[in-house]
Amino acid sequence: MTNIDFSAIDSLVIQAIDTGLFPGAAMAIGTEAGTAFRQCWGRRCFVPWSEKIGPGSLFDLASLTKPLVTAVSCMLLVQHGELSPEDRVSRFFTQAEGRIREITVGQLLSHSSGLRAHARFHELLTIPEHFTREKRLDLVCGHILSMPLACEPGTRAIYSDLGYILLGRIVQEITGQHLFEFAGSEILDKAAFPGICWKGGRDLEQDATVPSGFCSVRKRMLLGEVNDVNAWLLKGYAGHAGLFGSIEGVERMVSAIMRSCTGEKGRLPIDTRVIRRFWQSRPMVPGSTWHLGMDSPSASGSTAGRYFSMNSIGHLGYTGTSFWIDMDAGLYCVFLCNRTFPFDTAESRSRMKKFRILIHECARKSLGSN
Repeated sequence: MTNIDFSAIDSLVIQAIDTGLFPGAAMAIGTEAGTAFRQCWGRRCFVPWSEKIGPGSLFDLASLTKPLVTAVSCMLLVQHGELSPEDRVSRFFTQAEGRIREITVGQLLSHSSGLRAHARFHELLTIPEHFTREKRLDLVCGHILSMPLACEPGTRAIYSDLGYILLGRIVQEITGQHLFEFAGSEILDKAAFPGICWKGGRDLEQDATVPSGFCSVRKRMLLGEVNDVNAWLLKGYAGHAGLFGSIEGVERMVSAIMRSCTGEKGRLPIDTRVIRRFWQSRPMVPGSTWHLGMDSPSASGSTAGRYFSMNSIGHLGYTGTSFWIDMDAGLYCVFLCNRTFPFDTAESRSRMKKFRILIHECARKSLGSN
């Protein structure tokens, strides 16, 4: 694959850095044969004396936590017969009332539960500083269950952090371990996925982390702590955010997911039948692009661009992270950056959306778009 021209990708990323979209980035493209392209650009900050981005630089992966920790944990529990996508919320939260009791695990995974997209819990709740992670999580979950639904469950897709916070608590209820502890010991460690970690777990080295920007709530620049305020409130991580990763680590896990989807026995300790049930079945809501824990390209305007097939799965992260896997072509693309540095602005969000489309189109075209 040494004769493939990746110069368009290089030019696009350098232009983004030069125009201030992000200070540093890393990218990997691969096929069933292995890594075709991996490169790092820029620095951790917009100053010439800050460290260069390298293959071991740890980015805040933001919502990539949802598929890489929460969804795969649920998949493993389904494989063990301890959880089903048809299980209702009432099994795990006896205090749930009304229509919320009828929400299923599958609806939580596919963002079709009817729960609202987001809530600012640091404004809605008063949580004493001495409260443990478990007490904080129980308080937040209780509040989620008391909130009015945005729509009837199973009627439309609303991308919801709240649903994944509940899923994290469900995993804990079943396993007796916090979500990240369970995923770490049963999936990440067993599959030997280095370079994927979180604050307080799996050797998160602050010196290797890339700053994710200034937080107006915490009144400080964030380095080695989660960008998401709700995950921070929950002591650093939850079902929707909190994962950090290097380009090497995320690429290795994404590659393993692709291989497992095609039936190849690989690192991921999850049966192909379970993976296909989650990620290759039809979306639960007509017109939705969401599978159980993964997105797929929309018919138009997808951030995957025009060249990833409809038989693709992937996910985005708010801080500027993403991955896409094209099952038909047998290829994947991982992109990591710190788009939220130094500040998260509407302009940078708009620019990043356009950039995502271009970078994914360049990646797909570099290996052939047909």
